[in-house]
Amino acid sequence: VLMAVVVLVASVEKDDRIGAAPAHARLLIVEALVSEEPGPHFSKTLDVAMLAFTGGRERTSAEYQALLSATGFKLERVLPTRTPYSVVEATIATV
Repeated sequence: VLMAVVVLVASVEKDDRIGAAPAHARLLIVEALVSEEPGPHFSKTLDVAMLAFTGGRERTSAEYQALLSATGFKLERVLPTRTPYSVVEATIATV
């Protein structure tokens, strides 16, 4: 999921298509966010597995906020689900 988000954000930034999206547009990312609490957690195990097998990684909410902010988006909220995954909702940042 993250690779698709990075490609989407990079193409939006490169082609300046962000201005073409309506002001109410939303970017939804389904991701296993790394828990910032100490101790074992599914997302931490997944993070290590992704690093070992693909060179990728999972991110915390704060890391998503920084990534989205750097690419013209604003983190609106993180919606937990009944699964280990959350929905990260972002909107186009206003200047």
